[in-house]
Amino acid sequence: MKPTIVGIYSYPKSGNTWVRQVVGNFFKLRGYEALRVSVPDIAVEPFGDNIVQHENQPYLFYKSHSWYEITQSRGHSFENDVIIHIRRNPLDVFVSHLNYLSGNLHDAAPVKFKDVDDCTKSGLIDHYFGAFLTLGQIDPRGFGGQGTYFGSNLWWTTQANESQQKRIFSVRYEDLLEDFTATLGPAWTACGLPENRLKISADTIKQRIQPDGKFYWKMQRGNYLEYLDRNKIEDFVKYHRDELARLDYLDMILEDIGT
Repeated sequence: MKPTIVGIYSYPKSGNTWVRQVVGNFFKLRGYEALRVSVPDIAVEPFGDNIVQHENQPYLFYKSHSWYEITQSRGHSFENDVIIHIRRNPLDVFVSHLNYLSGNLHDAAPVKFKDVDDCTKSGLIDHYFGAFLTLGQIDPRGFGGQGTYFGSNLWWTTQANESQQKRIFSVRYEDLLEDFTATLGPAWTACGLPENRLKISADTIKQRIQPDGKFYWKMQRGNYLEYLDRNKIEDFVKYHRDELARLDYLDMILEDIGT
């Protein structure tokens, strides 16, 4: 029987790993190694033999930070049946990426800092923010094929809106926080999987990965308000108003700053 192939895509620090964990729990994968093998990061891990099953239907899941749809892996072509794309408020992506690069987690920043508080107090955040505002990323080494924040997310949302068979679903991280099952339900149904089991899996993972101050840093909306002053936020809106509107984030940010 032909497996249903499902790709989980996002720009880095937008909820990709969280959704991957929910998928793993749905299929009763135990431990990180089982998750890594069965829902691989297609940029660095083998894909094609990682079959999981639900009611005798085989599935192949993978995750990716690519800004475009992947249809080849290690010389083998494949066709995606369903794609789940997750997008997140760019300002929260920015501070989450700072945490990821900081000494609090990977200590891999191009110009090093202890944590996001340290980066903010030292003023280094101004330079990183300038890079994000103008270039759409803060670490050119990046993740496999990530592109820029707006380039990636606008490409995916355009594909989702134009998908005639409705096989590409773009969802917001913030909506997943509010109601994971209702937000991801249509994509899950398109996969031929039951929503009731999705809710159980999502609730279990939410309890298991409470914000830990490390990889799952804060897992909430509006973290950026603690680190970015109003002038920075208004500058970001000034230069990216149209893109923010297209991604459904303009009104959210304006509401956050009381405009």
